[in-house]
Amino acid sequence: MTARFHQLLLLGLISLILTGCSLSLPFIAKKAAIKVTSTPPATVFIDGKHVGQTPYDNNGLKAGEITIKLVPEGQTGESWETKVTLVPKIITIINRDFGPTSDQSSGETLTLQPLTKKSATNLVVVSTPDSTIVQVDGQPQGFTPLSLDNLSAGEHTLALSSPGFRDGNLKANLPAGYKLTINFQLARIPVSDTTDQEATPSADLTSPSPTPKSTPKASPASSPSASLVASASASAKAPPYIEILTNPLGFLRVREQPSTTGTELARAYPGQKLPYQSEENNGWYKVEYSTGKTGWVARGASGEYAKLIQ
Repeated sequence: MTARFHQLLLLGLISLILTGCSLSLPFIAKKAAIKVTSTPPATVFIDGKHVGQTPYDNNGLKAGEITIKLVPEGQTGESWETKVTLVPKIITIINRDFGPTSDQSSGETLTLQPLTKKSATNLVVVSTPDSTIVQVDGQPQGFTPLSLDNLSAGEHTLALSSPGFRDGNLKANLPAGYKLTINFQLARIPVSDTTDQEATPSADLTSPSPTPKSTPKASPASSPSASLVASASASAKAPPYIEILTNPLGFLRVREQPSTTGTELARAYPGQKLPYQSEENNGWYKVEYSTGKTGWVARGASGEYAKLIQ
């Protein structure tokens, strides 16, 4: 073997750390390869043929497009199918966490492709849902679909978040001379899990609205405390202000820093108008969520979560 080939083998280490599991995945010397993991275990089909159960490894496949289908054991979730393109000497990684329904399931698919420039790197992040906030090594980078060619080779931590979905977190090694594409699916939060987050706060804590009809009083387990709700006392009376828009989660988190990892200070609800303070170019507005108290809310990729009124 040439020294160059040995170097490629050393560069080809991808480390995937997810929900406490660590997988070390090297390049394959001859043919294309695939590694499939799932929770719970699942039956694996390739191009309609039953090939085994997860965890499944195969390092003797032909390069080209294949169809992968996973059928979870028992009645734990719906089957899942995807197409991937295998590359010679490269391992493709698939991980799937099955939920009770397809949109409550999550997973990642990692693929590598060689770049012309051997010292270059390229990280591509796509997701379901689209327009998901992406952080790399704790720094906001934008919204999916996202392509980054300014990252150093080596290990990086990714965090994805979108209202109404569970956060996605991943550590992966980005090799020099390759494009790493990571396709995330985030799991939708079921209504039963978000009643404590989506319960409507009492009238004196929301933006002005018609007198509400009498409704049953929410129990402490299903209603956020007053201290966690953006107060009407900070409601803007004149522009500029930030108007909170309707979103799948039913509220927007007000965070201590302009980052999805920032401490949650309060929750702002659709229709609230919070005094505008400033703006970060990574898609965050600084607002006054209570008299004399400020925090940050996400704008969304196309302004779907919050809108600046001037």
